[in-house]
Amino acid sequence: MSNSNRYAMTSRTALVLAAIGVIACAGSDTSAPSGDPLSSFTRVQAKDSAAAPVDTAPSATTPGGPGYFQGLLVGYTPVGADTLANSVRLTNALVTVYRQGTDGRASGDAVATTTTDASGHWQTATLSSGSYVLTFAPSSGSDYAGAWTVGYASPVSGSTAWWIMVQHQ
Repeated sequence: MSNSNRYAMTSRTALVLAAIGVIACAGSDTSAPSGDPLSSFTRVQAKDSAAAPVDTAPSATTPGGPGYFQGLLVGYTPVGADTLANSVRLTNALVTVYRQGTDGRASGDAVATTTTDASGHWQTATLSSGSYVLTFAPSSGSDYAGAWTVGYASPVSGSTAWWIMVQHQ
């Protein structure tokens, strides 16, 4: 891993990485309204390797239509030089997908859910084209905090795996 791909984290930071170098950091989100499904999660803002937000609509050359999201959920472990290689794979974590509202937050009821497998991998069902909010809730008793981010579903959205790295509680 090159030095440009190494990122320090504190206990109040969450990190989202995609296989091609998606990078993001964020602190606690304290703006959640009462009853908001995101109120107990830390917000992370993802950007791709070109520093473009992944929650924006695809370019004019991207074909329209349904898509999905997939990736790996890990807990940050500050051991060794390669954080990802030393990270704990979070199993049986709940991944929930909501439509993104005009305020940028989750809107309405969940449109899809899945859980991470024994290796921390997850994949959503096929979703109609559009912006979504995804939450990642580690299983009960986990030492790791939940997180949320946004993504735009399109025919190419599932072609790059996300690495979702959550903070230790």
